[in-house]
Formats: sequence, C-alpha cells, structure tokens
Amino acid sequence: MPGFFSLPTDAAPMPFGPLELDVPHYLLPCTYGRAEPEEAAARLVVLCQEAGEWVGVSLLRISEQMATEHTKLWNQQREISAAEEHNLLEQKRYSRRLPRYVLLCIFTLGLYAIFGKKLSEMQPNMMEVPTPCRTPFSLTLLFGPQPVIDGLAELAQRGMLRVERSDDGKFDVIFPTPALLGPIARFRRL
Repeated sequence: MPGFFSLPTDAAPMPFGPLELDVPHYLLPCTYGRAEPEEAAARLVVLCQEAGEWVGVSLLRISEQMATEHTKLWNQQREISAAEEHNLLEQKRYSRRLPRYVLLCIFTLGLYAIFGKKLSEMQPNMMEVPTPCRTPFSLTLLFGPQPVIDGLAELAQRGMLRVERSDDGKFDVIFPTPALLGPIARFRRL
C-alpha cells in the first residue's frame, strides 16, 4: 500500500500486533499525558491496523488521512446545510401561501377548496436531511494538522517513535517502537 513501509530489520520485535488493539477513533485518553501525542499515536495505530501489521507510515500518508477526513466532513456538512436551507425556504413559501388560500376559501364560501388548488398541492416539498456521520474526536478539526505533527515530534523525542528518511529521500517515515506500546497495552482485546 502506498505510504506504508515494512519495519527495519534491526527494529526490536513488537510484543503484540496492531489488530489486537481496540483503539477508539483517534482517542487514547490518559495515555501519554497530553492530547497531541495521544492523537498522533492513535492515528499511527489506526493506520497500522489498516495495513494489518506494524509498519512504518510516511508523514505524507498521515497528512492525506487528515485531508481526506476534513474533505469528507466538509462535504457532508455542505449537504446537510443545503438540505436544511431548502427545507427552510419551503416552509417560508408555505407560510406565505397559506393565509392567501384561507382567505380565498372564505371569500368563495369554500368553492376555492373544492375547485381551486387543493391544500395538499401546497404542502412544502421537504428534502430529507442526511444524518451526520459520527465525527471522530480530533484536534485537527479545531486546530489543523499541527497538533498531530507536534505529537509525533514529542513521541519521537521520548523514543517511542523512530523517524527515518525514505529510500528515495523525499519524505520522513515514522516507525512505531515497543516503547510506544507500553502505555497503550490496556487497550488490548482479551
């Protein structure tokens, strides 16, 4: 898969696989002391779960994951806003036409209701508002990608991540280490 790299041969063996972890979506509460490294570690674990094994992940792949997430949420919000705006306009249109209809029915002694437009024809044409997907808790939705990058830097500084240049030297690859797994071992499935 693009953006994934196999662990180096000199890397220490990992005590358990990523599929053994039950990590909530980008959420590892009270694990590393601050939200930034917790989200960075959770994103790394989720990407390794996608790969099915512990792998190195390029910083470009993590950025693409965040960008895709933002695009999906913005598009969804745009659809919801469009449907709600349409429904609001339809309700206003109906509320403007209803008094006129009632007056015509009164002045024509009910003949307008029989021979004119039916009330059912005037009902607002409401659109179904899409239900929003479960938005993951993510600092990136509030502060952009910087918290994840800060979290990765902090984890690397603590020795929990190994950062190397790719073979072609174009981007950084982030490898998890066994030290990263110590605090999140409580999320293992039994």
